[in-house]
Amino acid sequence: ETHPSLIWFGCAINADPTHALARAAKAEAELREAMYKWYPKYNSVVAAEASALEALRLQPKLWRAHVVLGAVHCCRYEWEEAGKSFDAAIAIAPENTRNHSWYSGFLLAVGKEQEALRLAHSRVADQPDDLSAQLALALFLYVLRQFEEAKDVLDEIEESHPKSWLARFIRACVFLAIGEGQRAYKCIEDVQRT
Repeated sequence: ETHPSLIWFGCAINADPTHALARAAKAEAELREAMYKWYPKYNSVVAAEASALEALRLQPKLWRAHVVLGAVHCCRYEWEEAGKSFDAAIAIAPENTRNHSWYSGFLLAVGKEQEALRLAHSRVADQPDDLSAQLALALFLYVLRQFEEAKDVLDEIEESHPKSWLARFIRACVFLAIGEGQRAYKCIEDVQRT
């Protein structure tokens, strides 16, 4: 079952095939599908790329479409191409691009850990109620093996968003990394119940 946002973006595009922003938003939603779900007969990364390219054909200065292409290149380990796509997005909308977790994820992947963390911390400070910002920060801290800091962020998420399955999953990863297998297993059980 696809996410309802894909259906609504599809409706917007059917109503106006030249709606570049709807295509860029659809591309972003398609790439999220690739991260969270797997469909045997549907390649979300390819679909996201096609939607982003069509959005850019219609409106070349659409920063969000460039961000999606950067993330698509990251999925394929095409780091130079990813950098070019993110640079194009920054040239158009520097603040929006730097606040996007996919850009920070790219920086993390290419070894610019401190800049990625600085941006992730800044995003949480600017938007303290934004669950996606908090999750990105917790995940980055986990990847950088800063487990105590990751647990602190996850504790804050649990208070404000107690039903976040992704926070529980990241917490399970942290527990596994520090050798607390039983607690990790409990987190996974909690994820399955939600």
